[in-house]
Amino acid sequence: MATVNSVDSACAEGLNNVLYNHVDLQAIHGLDLFLTKPVNASVRILNINVNASGEIKETFNTTALTHLLVYTSGDVNITLIDPNGKCSDSDCHPNATCEEFGGYQECTCKKGFTGDGFQCYDINECGDYWLTRCNGYCENTEGSYNCTCYGGMIYTEEGCVDIDECSSKDLNNCHPLAVCTNYWSWYSCSCPHGYFGDGFFCEVNECQQGTPCDPNTECNKYIGHYTCLDPCSNHTVLDDPWRSLNNKHTGYYYYDYYWSHCDNYLSGWYRFQGKTDQKIPEYCIAEQSCGTSSPIWLNGTHPTQEEGIVNVTTCSSWGDCCYWNSSISIKACPGDFYVYKLTGTPSCNSAYCVDYPLPELTCSTSLMKLSYSKCLLEKMGMDTLTIHLRDNGCKGYIEREDIQMVKIDMVPQRGFCGGQIKVNATHFTYINTVYVSPKSDDMIQRGEIALEVFCSYERNMQVSLWTAINPVLSSVNISVGGTGSYRATMSLFQNWDYSMPYMGPEIWISAETLLYVGVMVEETKEPQFVLQMKDCYATPTSDSGHPVKYYIIKNNCPNVNDPTVFMEENGISLSGKFSVQLF
Repeated sequence: MATVNSVDSACAEGLNNVLYNHVDLQAIHGLDLFLTKPVNASVRILNINVNASGEIKETFNTTALTHLLVYTSGDVNITLIDPNGKCSDSDCHPNATCEEFGGYQECTCKKGFTGDGFQCYDINECGDYWLTRCNGYCENTEGSYNCTCYGGMIYTEEGCVDIDECSSKDLNNCHPLAVCTNYWSWYSCSCPHGYFGDGFFCEVNECQQGTPCDPNTECNKYIGHYTCLDPCSNHTVLDDPWRSLNNKHTGYYYYDYYWSHCDNYLSGWYRFQGKTDQKIPEYCIAEQSCGTSSPIWLNGTHPTQEEGIVNVTTCSSWGDCCYWNSSISIKACPGDFYVYKLTGTPSCNSAYCVDYPLPELTCSTSLMKLSYSKCLLEKMGMDTLTIHLRDNGCKGYIEREDIQMVKIDMVPQRGFCGGQIKVNATHFTYINTVYVSPKSDDMIQRGEIALEVFCSYERNMQVSLWTAINPVLSSVNISVGGTGSYRATMSLFQNWDYSMPYMGPEIWISAETLLYVGVMVEETKEPQFVLQMKDCYATPTSDSGHPVKYYIIKNNCPNVNDPTVFMEENGISLSGKFSVQLF
């Protein structure tokens, strides 16, 4: 080998001038050439030519080349060929090539292999992501590798990238009516509202277009047809004792895996049934009750049979009464039970509570009504024909609305059906007792079961009349065109708050006594109605047609010439009040 001289700076500068003047810098990016040649030689070392197509060809003049050093910041492929050399691949490893430079032979392992050229070993490209950028399935082969992308992906220089199947109908199998949604490596098809199917097939959904079924049945869509099913006869019975309100967690640990149940698997129509039919309670349930950590209760009321299938909100107790909420469907069925359409739970552990139906007591201004499930009473061994109040003549009756109910009515007046009235400064309370006997087998007689019921009313002039014995009052029927007839009552009171009516067949009142007159109309179903006192007058006799009239109210207004007349209420509700001094 010839003596290697130090690199001549003039040579390096000359080479740079050639490169800058004849070739794009990108063609030799990352490559530095340091060349030495015989001193004072005039032979050109490197020839670089660019043809019209932009192809670059570099040619070294090896006869003038003494030594070549190549430094690179990355992997490059360089093949040096000596046209006059006698390099033979047979001297190298089968996976190497022979390269001769300046009369010297060098064996270089091929791409995909590593070694000294005489021994070459396969490179496992799959072991280094940065060699392949394969984020799919990489399979190493001898001297190379195969990258197989997962479904919905395609391999590029950047690795496996997503294919947007929704960008073209040729790339997806969605039905023409379906909506295509692209995701990373996959896509989905969904039928729009009003259509049924999995997105790859869509057809008209009759259950969503129109109302093919009546409100008492549920429409169920299937491929090619639909059905109308009554959930009262198509449901699953749930008979779980742990759902009881009395099943409360009392263990040491707040969360007990083996105690706490979850209903997240429920899907469909269900009926809660133990020894008797049960229903979801309509009030807040404390957490750690009903065999679960977060009990579910009904934040609303159960429907009647006439209402059909309705949607009602449920709440899950956890920290507060309604930490989670969701919606379920409910239907009241003949035979005194309810069915519920459930679709899992908002969380776990969370489950539905059940309770036995309780008696319902309604307190209106003129009637108290106690209702109880006939079916439940009979399942408890009670004889529903024996129900009565303190007065044995006041008996219950069976009424069938949405379910069979045993009902008993009470008028909140002193002495009605043996009832009592208790009065304090602010309220009147009507009290009575309901009795029912167990069923008898004609051999063993069991005693009656007593249930005390009461309603309390705030004291006002209408309630005051209930407690009065033989109050002074007068009634008349008022007809309103197109709506019906309503009963109006006028009564005389002793005090300014209209709580003490005059009583008895006759009353004696001294002159200059203030009379408090109250007029009221019994409750109507039309909330827009109000009572208006237009004219009110007094006559010397009981004949209202007497020609001598003293007007207390005329044209809706009090007599301005009588300072004792005071209009307290008129035209704002179903009651009217005014006072006047006796003359």
